[in-house]
Amino acid sequence: VVVAGGIAYWAHARHAYAQEVQQIAQSRLQRASTELAEAEEARVRLEDNLREFESLSKSGFVGAPDRVALIEALDLASQAVPGANLRWSISPPRLIESVTDLKTGASAAEIQSTPMRLEADSVHEREWLDLLARLSAARMGQLRVQSCEWGASSLPYGPGTVSVMRSLCDVLWIH
Repeated sequence: VVVAGGIAYWAHARHAYAQEVQQIAQSRLQRASTELAEAEEARVRLEDNLREFESLSKSGFVGAPDRVALIEALDLASQAVPGANLRWSISPPRLIESVTDLKTGASAAEIQSTPMRLEADSVHEREWLDLLARLSAARMGQLRVQSCEWGASSLPYGPGTVSVMRSLCDVLWIH
């Protein structure tokens, strides 16, 4: 009876130990499954972010502003309004927002804008809108029109003056 009781006790202890080991293994398996799911989500987010980054890079949104390329884009876009006497001024870039990494708190990026003023005489509204569309398509960042005004003006012509349409727009290049 004592031997049978000892064997029963030993069997019960082995069973309890096996259950404890099984619970630990299941707990570890659950944690590993959770970590795997989180890693998979992170991988998907990273791939999405890489695609978005590539798209933004191609649009000129990512990177430091290239003022020379911006001037070249202006010259190219001005072909939409020949003889319009296009004038422009570009201000220094200014910080709009700093983006921080939520996990580390470190600065991840800065969103900057380069203010620019465009002005032309003798331009039709359709031509002016084509010029803005060409500038936007230049992929120098994101072009945001802040304000546009059309008004009458006069230019010297021969002994007198002639009335012309004057266009003035304030735009931001965001990068």
